[in-house]
Amino acid sequence: MSISRRLILVIVLAVVAVFLIIFCIMRYVEYKQAMDFNEQNTTYNWNSMIQEQAYKNRTVDGVDYTYRPGIINVLLLGIDREGELAKSTPNTAREGGQCDAIYLMTLDKINGTMNILQIDRDTMTEINVLGPTGDSLGIQVDHLCLSHAYGKTEKERCVNARDAVSNLLGNIRIDYYASMSIAALTPLVEAVGGVTVTCVSDLTDLDPDLKEGATVTLDGPKAEIYVRSRRSADDGTNKSRLIRQKSFLNALLDEIFKKLRNDFTDATRWYDSIQPYTYLSTSFENFLSIFEMAINYTRADMITPVGTYDYSKTYAEFHIDEENLTQTVLRLCYQKSK
Repeated sequence: MSISRRLILVIVLAVVAVFLIIFCIMRYVEYKQAMDFNEQNTTYNWNSMIQEQAYKNRTVDGVDYTYRPGIINVLLLGIDREGELAKSTPNTAREGGQCDAIYLMTLDKINGTMNILQIDRDTMTEINVLGPTGDSLGIQVDHLCLSHAYGKTEKERCVNARDAVSNLLGNIRIDYYASMSIAALTPLVEAVGGVTVTCVSDLTDLDPDLKEGATVTLDGPKAEIYVRSRRSADDGTNKSRLIRQKSFLNALLDEIFKKLRNDFTDATRWYDSIQPYTYLSTSFENFLSIFEMAINYTRADMITPVGTYDYSKTYAEFHIDEENLTQTVLRLCYQKSK
């Protein structure tokens, strides 16, 4: 074979190799996107006490329902742990910190509405329990807040909590999730210039300004006392703390949305102040687009599911009213089938 023919063959083979490499890269990207999509749209079915169909179609009391189009569910978790979330590594897969605040934000893009479901940390439900090295010990009924304690990374802990919340709510899709340690509270409150609340309980033993009925602009330390105190406040129950957290979150959202309507670029500055103490399931830009949409939505009153408390155990238990919860989820995410 002449040199010129060998050169042409080498060039042809090189071109073929380049195309094969490009093809492989494209297939890998498509595969990765498919995996990411499947992970985000998983139906969480654990053969649980909640015997429901896949979330898109449900039948309740003989009535057929379908999942409404345009629904976005965002799970927000407040973690009772100091320090940075993403970088901190617990000694075992059982020390990730409990999720003391659990909120599901439901956005309806078609009707322009926003609902927030406040879920008690002491809710007894099915969670995936892990051993110290991260191996699954199976599904057990325990406090919902413990779901976040299990996992070797913050992503694993959040996914475990996401799955538990989804399962509790009849396997609905949770599109995004975010966690924030208690360490983020002070910088966030101070970044927005304080949060004004009317105190719903008397906390003067902890701070003289926090008198029941008083209108107070909370700075970072006062906000932490207001939303975190439990055993040393009120009657020592999480039920009372939920009322305070509800009043605080409503006031915080009012302040944030009011300021973002005037200058949306503030959001980046606020996030910069808390970024080390947060974990997001998607990019900050994606979360920013969600909040940019939400600031002009009609926000309904926060919903707290009803149920009964059992204080006879070592740790208080909240047993949610499943029938009431089912009706709540139907109102938030479903419509009657035509």
